[in-house]
Amino acid sequence: MNYLTKNFLLGIGSALSVFPSTRVDALDDALDLDCKSDRENLAGDWNNVGQDLYCAMGKIRNEQEETKNQ
Repeated sequence: MNYLTKNFLLGIGSALSVFPSTRVDALDDALDLDCKSDRENLAGDWNNVGQDLYCAMGKIRNEQEETKNQ
């Protein structure tokens, strides 16, 4: 099963369970979900933002050089 399917089934199971016998954390461990920490997710997001800014700055630099050469 993929990550989304496991999460969907976990959500349905927790919604249908009126009196759960186990913690949700225990269910995550039982399903062996590979979740990244918040720190890792934020680091990845900022890395993507940095790459996008770098590309945008390069495009602006190229446009300015083309304007100067005309």
